[in-house]
Amino acid sequence: MAMNKSDTAVEDITGDLAVETFGVSKSYGQVRAVDEISVKVESGQYFVLLGPSGGGKTTLLRLIGGFVRPDAGRVLLHGQDVSNLPPNKRSTSMVFQSYALFPHMSVEKNVSYGLKLLKLPAPEIAEKVASILELVGLKGYNGRMPHELSGGQQQRVQLARSLVLESDILLLDEPLASLDANLRKDMCHELKRIQEQVGITFIHVTHNQEEALTIADRIAIIADGKMIEEGVPKEIYEWPRKKFTADFIGQNNLIDGKIIGIDGNHVTIDLGFATVTVPRSEQSPDKGAEVTVSVPAEMIEITKEAPQDNEVSQFLQVVYEKETYLGFGSQHQILLPDGNGFVAMTKSSGEPFRLTHGDIAYIVWPTASARLHTS
Repeated sequence: MAMNKSDTAVEDITGDLAVETFGVSKSYGQVRAVDEISVKVESGQYFVLLGPSGGGKTTLLRLIGGFVRPDAGRVLLHGQDVSNLPPNKRSTSMVFQSYALFPHMSVEKNVSYGLKLLKLPAPEIAEKVASILELVGLKGYNGRMPHELSGGQQQRVQLARSLVLESDILLLDEPLASLDANLRKDMCHELKRIQEQVGITFIHVTHNQEEALTIADRIAIIADGKMIEEGVPKEIYEWPRKKFTADFIGQNNLIDGKIIGIDGNHVTIDLGFATVTVPRSEQSPDKGAEVTVSVPAEMIEITKEAPQDNEVSQFLQVVYEKETYLGFGSQHQILLPDGNGFVAMTKSSGEPFRLTHGDIAYIVWPTASARLHTS
């Protein structure tokens, strides 16, 4: 798509980085909403800011878009410092959480509104609107009013209204939060398709981990105003470096312990009531360090019989609590010897589960599936 920006917009798309922030901070009263966050987003990337509500994701997005000014630090777009420029002088467009459509305007008029402010010729506006409505799957909806559209269709109109301005960077603030689960999954795939087709940079805020893992080229975990870590989805899910990420992403069981031995590619952890072996990573700390072990719930097997010691699996003696049936499988609550809870997920087998409340049992997991984390 050709780029037609106003004369006041910052325009320099020669660099590989679409967005770069250097230690940006923003406070509201005594609350530090964003605390010295530095992030790099490559041009043409689908970048997701993921974290719990109130963690600073939207404030960081608004700092990038120019809707708020940083108290400290800098924001660069395509290599140019735009920290003090207003939104209309940045090469960005925003998709807000609320649909924010003009209720008295048709789909066509909503989408063309920004183009008319730019005083483009009417034939050019009509051509751009027709093209963008086809892109977002709303061809033929020109005359519909917002109240005649479903939630998903209204979100597509808002997306079209932002994309038609042909900015280099699209900022999306919880764009799927108002949609039901099934529609959200469909729109995830649609957003990714659209982003790949137009080829511009998308920066997407969400608290939904499934949404982030489905759609992102790269994910940054944001919480308490800080950047916790970032990486590609597979890294974030399978090899989280930080304890917070392991707790937030997926369904991991966390146990605190101390490193008492390092042997080649494995680390031995003293849990206080037992020892377990965990794969060693590049970030593994030294012997004596306080660490957290995470074990994915879906990797745990529950058995009545004590397993044999071996290098490929780990096991602990536990007390079985209860089973919760979930349709596709069951969730099992377990108590460790120190009184902390553990969760195991098993797929439906059609056979009744043999353990009942209070039974002594054993949980087993592949050694390679556990991870080591620092705080």
